[in-house]
Amino acid sequence: MRISERSLEPITRQTLDRLSLLCCQGMEAFFAQNPRWAGYRSRFLYSVLAQGAALHYLDGRNGVKDFDCWAFYAFDERIGPLPPRGRRGKLDFGSSEFGRHPDDEGFQGRRVDVLARSIRSNTARDGILAVQEYLRTDRNDTPRLLAQKAVVVLEPAERRGEVIWYPTAAADATRCL
Repeated sequence: MRISERSLEPITRQTLDRLSLLCCQGMEAFFAQNPRWAGYRSRFLYSVLAQGAALHYLDGRNGVKDFDCWAFYAFDERIGPLPPRGRRGKLDFGSSEFGRHPDDEGFQGRRVDVLARSIRSNTARDGILAVQEYLRTDRNDTPRLLAQKAVVVLEPAERRGEVIWYPTAAADATRCL
Protein backbone atom coordinates (compact mmCIF):
# COMPACT_ATOMS: atom_id res chain seq x y z
CA MET A 1 0.00 0.00 0.00
CA ARG A 2 1.43 3.32 -1.11
CA ILE A 3 1.27 6.04 1.57
CA SER A 4 1.53 9.66 0.39
CA GLU A 5 0.19 13.13 1.17
CA ARG A 6 -1.48 13.39 -2.25
CA SER A 7 -2.14 10.88 -4.96
CA LEU A 8 -1.69 12.03 -8.55
CA GLU A 9 -3.57 9.06 -9.99
CA PRO A 10 -6.37 10.12 -12.37
CA ILE A 11 -9.98 10.09 -11.16
CA THR A 12 -11.92 7.89 -13.57
CA ARG A 13 -15.57 7.04 -14.13
CA GLN A 14 -15.01 3.98 -11.92
CA THR A 15 -13.69 6.26 -9.17
CA LEU A 16 -16.82 8.43 -9.42
CA ASP A 17 -19.02 5.30 -9.39
CA ARG A 18 -17.36 4.14 -6.16
CA LEU A 19 -17.63 7.60 -4.57
CA SER A 20 -21.30 7.81 -5.49
CA LEU A 21 -21.97 4.47 -3.81
CA LEU A 22 -20.02 5.48 -0.68
CA CYS A 23 -21.84 8.82 -0.48
CA CYS A 24 -25.20 7.05 -0.73
CA GLN A 25 -24.19 4.51 1.93
CA GLY A 26 -22.93 7.28 4.19
CA MET A 27 -26.18 9.22 3.94
CA GLU A 28 -28.31 6.11 4.48
CA ALA A 29 -26.32 5.36 7.62
CA PHE A 30 -26.88 8.94 8.79
CA PHE A 31 -30.65 8.75 8.24
CA ALA A 32 -30.84 5.33 9.94
CA GLN A 33 -29.03 6.71 13.01
CA ASN A 34 -30.94 10.02 12.97
CA PRO A 35 -34.61 9.39 12.15
CA ARG A 36 -35.42 13.06 12.84
CA TRP A 37 -33.78 13.94 9.51
CA ALA A 38 -35.04 10.92 7.51
CA GLY A 39 -37.67 13.07 5.77
CA TYR A 40 -34.84 14.52 3.72
CA ARG A 41 -34.43 11.23 1.84
CA SER A 42 -37.25 12.29 -0.50
CA ARG A 43 -35.79 15.79 -0.94
CA PHE A 44 -32.49 14.72 -2.52
CA LEU A 45 -31.16 17.09 -5.18
CA TYR A 46 -27.61 16.06 -6.09
CA SER A 47 -24.48 14.55 -4.66
CA VAL A 48 -21.13 15.89 -5.73
CA LEU A 49 -17.40 15.52 -5.41
CA ALA A 50 -15.90 18.83 -4.23
CA GLN A 51 -12.75 20.51 -3.00
CA GLY A 52 -9.26 19.34 -3.98
CA ALA A 53 -10.27 15.97 -5.44
CA ALA A 54 -12.78 17.66 -7.77
CA LEU A 55 -10.08 20.09 -8.85
CA HIS A 56 -7.79 17.11 -9.47
CA TYR A 57 -10.53 15.55 -11.63
CA LEU A 58 -10.30 18.68 -13.79
CA ASP A 59 -6.59 19.42 -13.89
CA GLY A 60 -4.86 16.13 -13.01
CA ARG A 61 -2.27 18.16 -11.07
CA ASN A 62 -3.86 19.09 -7.75
CA GLY A 63 -3.62 15.60 -6.29
CA VAL A 64 -6.03 13.80 -3.98
CA LYS A 65 -5.54 14.13 -0.23
CA ASP A 66 -9.03 12.80 0.51
CA PHE A 67 -12.42 12.73 -1.20
CA ASP A 68 -15.03 15.27 -0.08
CA CYS A 69 -18.51 14.17 -1.14
CA TRP A 70 -21.52 16.38 -0.50
CA ALA A 71 -25.19 15.45 -0.64
CA PHE A 72 -27.59 18.35 -1.18
CA TYR A 73 -31.26 18.28 -0.20
CA ALA A 74 -34.03 20.80 -0.77
CA PHE A 75 -34.72 22.59 2.51
CA ASP A 76 -37.96 21.64 4.27
CA GLU A 77 -39.38 24.08 6.85
CA ARG A 78 -41.33 21.28 8.53
CA ILE A 79 -38.17 19.26 9.21
CA GLY A 80 -35.77 22.14 9.74
CA PRO A 81 -32.23 22.44 8.36
CA LEU A 82 -29.88 19.50 8.38
CA PRO A 83 -27.33 20.14 11.14
CA PRO A 84 -24.44 22.03 9.50
CA ARG A 85 -21.78 20.46 11.69
CA GLY A 86 -23.61 17.30 12.61
CA ARG A 87 -23.13 15.37 9.39
CA ARG A 88 -19.63 14.28 8.51
CA GLY A 89 -19.27 10.61 7.86
CA LYS A 90 -15.78 9.26 7.36
CA LEU A 91 -15.59 6.24 5.09
CA ASP A 92 -12.73 4.28 3.57
CA PHE A 93 -12.34 4.28 -0.22
CA GLY A 94 -10.55 0.98 0.21
CA SER A 95 -7.42 -0.38 -1.36
CA SER A 96 -6.82 1.33 -4.70
CA GLU A 97 -4.32 3.10 -6.91
CA PHE A 98 -4.83 6.23 -4.75
CA GLY A 99 -3.02 4.69 -1.79
CA ARG A 100 -3.56 6.12 1.69
CA HIS A 101 -2.84 9.47 3.37
CA PRO A 102 -0.23 9.10 6.17
CA ASP A 103 -2.54 10.67 8.79
CA ASP A 104 -5.41 8.25 8.10
CA GLU A 105 -4.40 5.41 10.40
CA GLY A 106 -6.84 2.51 10.30
CA PHE A 107 -7.89 3.19 6.70
CA GLN A 108 -6.97 0.89 3.83
CA GLY A 109 -7.25 3.70 1.30
CA ARG A 110 -8.08 7.38 0.99
CA ARG A 111 -10.60 8.83 3.42
CA VAL A 112 -14.00 9.73 2.00
CA ASP A 113 -15.78 12.49 3.90
CA VAL A 114 -19.55 12.42 3.36
CA LEU A 115 -21.21 15.72 4.21
CA ALA A 116 -24.72 17.05 3.65
CA ARG A 117 -26.61 20.32 3.44
CA SER A 118 -30.23 21.27 3.12
CA ILE A 119 -30.33 24.32 0.89
CA ARG A 120 -32.96 26.95 0.22
CA SER A 121 -33.48 27.66 -3.42
CA ASN A 122 -36.00 29.13 -5.81
CA THR A 123 -34.77 26.58 -8.31
CA ALA A 124 -35.16 23.45 -6.16
CA ARG A 125 -36.78 21.63 -9.08
CA ASP A 126 -33.40 21.73 -10.86
CA GLY A 127 -30.69 20.35 -8.61
CA ILE A 128 -27.77 21.77 -10.57
CA LEU A 129 -29.18 25.29 -10.48
CA ALA A 130 -29.96 24.91 -6.78
CA VAL A 131 -26.38 23.88 -5.96
CA GLN A 132 -24.93 26.62 -8.16
CA GLU A 133 -27.20 29.20 -6.54
CA TYR A 134 -26.10 27.99 -3.09
CA LEU A 135 -22.42 28.35 -4.05
CA ARG A 136 -22.96 31.72 -5.67
CA THR A 137 -25.21 33.44 -3.10
CA ASP A 138 -24.90 31.84 0.35
CA ARG A 139 -22.43 33.85 2.45
CA ASN A 140 -21.59 31.16 5.00
CA ASP A 141 -18.11 29.64 5.18
CA THR A 142 -19.01 26.27 3.63
CA PRO A 143 -20.33 27.50 0.26
CA ARG A 144 -17.63 30.16 0.09
CA LEU A 145 -14.93 27.51 0.54
CA LEU A 146 -16.60 25.02 -1.80
CA ALA A 147 -16.86 27.70 -4.50
CA GLN A 148 -13.08 28.13 -4.49
CA LYS A 149 -12.63 24.74 -6.13
CA ALA A 150 -14.49 22.56 -8.61
CA VAL A 151 -17.75 20.65 -8.09
CA VAL A 152 -18.42 17.42 -10.02
CA VAL A 153 -21.71 15.48 -10.10
CA LEU A 154 -21.86 12.02 -8.50
CA GLU A 155 -25.66 11.54 -8.50
CA PRO A 156 -27.86 11.31 -10.43
CA ALA A 157 -25.95 8.72 -12.44
CA GLU A 158 -26.92 10.13 -15.83
CA ARG A 159 -25.07 13.37 -14.95
CA ARG A 160 -22.11 11.69 -13.21
CA GLY A 161 -18.79 13.34 -14.08
CA GLU A 162 -20.37 16.61 -15.19
CA VAL A 163 -18.54 19.67 -13.87
CA ILE A 164 -21.15 22.06 -12.50
CA TRP A 165 -18.82 24.57 -10.86
CA TYR A 166 -15.41 25.82 -11.91
CA PRO A 167 -12.96 27.41 -9.47
CA THR A 168 -13.50 30.79 -11.16
CA ALA A 169 -17.30 30.46 -11.10
CA ALA A 170 -17.61 32.70 -8.05
CA ALA A 171 -16.35 35.60 -10.15
CA ASP A 172 -18.04 34.56 -13.39
CA ALA A 173 -21.16 32.48 -12.78
CA THR A 174 -21.85 32.33 -16.50
CA ARG A 175 -19.03 29.82 -16.95
CA CYS A 176 -20.95 27.19 -14.97
CA LEU A 177 -22.31 24.35 -17.04
